[in-house]
Amino acid sequence: MVERRSHGWCGRNFVYQNAGGLGFRDYVKFNSAMLGKQAWRLLTDEGCLMTRLLKSKYFPSSSFLEAMVGSNPSYSWRSIYEAKSVLYLGLRQRVGDGLSSMWCGERDGIYSVRSAYRLLVKQDGDLEGSPSNLNGSWLCHKIWRALVLPRINVFFWKLCNAAIDIRGNLSSRMRSAENECLRCGDCVESCLHVVSERRWVGGVWGALDFDLPSCSGFARVRDWVEVALREMGLQEQVEYMTGCWAIWERRNKAIFEDGEWRADLVVIRVRDLVCEMAEFGSFSERRTRG
Repeated sequence: MVERRSHGWCGRNFVYQNAGGLGFRDYVKFNSAMLGKQAWRLLTDEGCLMTRLLKSKYFPSSSFLEAMVGSNPSYSWRSIYEAKSVLYLGLRQRVGDGLSSMWCGERDGIYSVRSAYRLLVKQDGDLEGSPSNLNGSWLCHKIWRALVLPRINVFFWKLCNAAIDIRGNLSSRMRSAENECLRCGDCVESCLHVVSERRWVGGVWGALDFDLPSCSGFARVRDWVEVALREMGLQEQVEYMTGCWAIWERRNKAIFEDGEWRADLVVIRVRDLVCEMAEFGSFSERRTRG
């Protein structure tokens, strides 16, 4: 019996784009930040009906920060009580009276879900790029600012994070899965192999007039990609990224649909997409927004 493991979401999806992630919110941290908003109200708004009700039951003779969870707490109170840990990340006492509280995450000193979420992310070390993941500066900037179709930006991020579903990756998740390349059959299908294999992929890059570095000196696809991109101008980067995506698209069609591993189909696809993006002004529009 095949042992299957859930692919799940890559943890880097929850990291900011400028640190090598897709920018999705981590829902656990986001929920904690929203509960922190209610905890802030208990701390700063004594006239609020919710504050009066909870104070009378759970902390009648103390402040919210000094309150205990109690022996038989409601689900709502327990959730807000646990959000005190969020407040402690950015709570400060105002200079002068030493009694009123301020939130250091915003200039006006008032709690916001946005700033609390950022503090929670930073606490876990997810805000900064990590050497073991996609480079958090130059390469990541190039990927997300490239003037290509959005699906190509996303694909390229996944490619550089080795997060696309190729046989080499799937074999590590499914114990009995085979990992060899279906095109050449004599090596493991890695992310680097998919976009740099010299037989049919080499024909694609040759037809597009690219002289790319040999993949033999690289262990990771993102290192090969970064070296290649650094030698290219803006238009070449667009064609290169579009070419990688089109190779991936043709690979999937060859395996699951028509079986045609044809370089000429990839070249036609790349040229059509580049012309389409130029015709509809995606380059100039995104450059203006950037």
